Amino acid sequence: MQRSHIDSMFITHRNPKAIRQLEQKVIDYEQALQRQAELLMQQKRIEEEQSKLRKHLKK
Repeated sequence: MQRSHIDSMFITHRNPKAIRQLEQKVIDYEQALQRQAELLMQQKRIEEEQSKLRKHLKK
């Protein structure tokens, strides 16, 4: 989305539908980032557990 389009949405047109759509896109993006962070943390925990198990099996 171009900067001029965003500016016009808020300054000139005050298009409530477009503003709501943009707000929803931001919310969706934030939720996707949060989910990605959670999955990365889960992956790290699994990798750490796998490493511990490998070390235990080598004994």
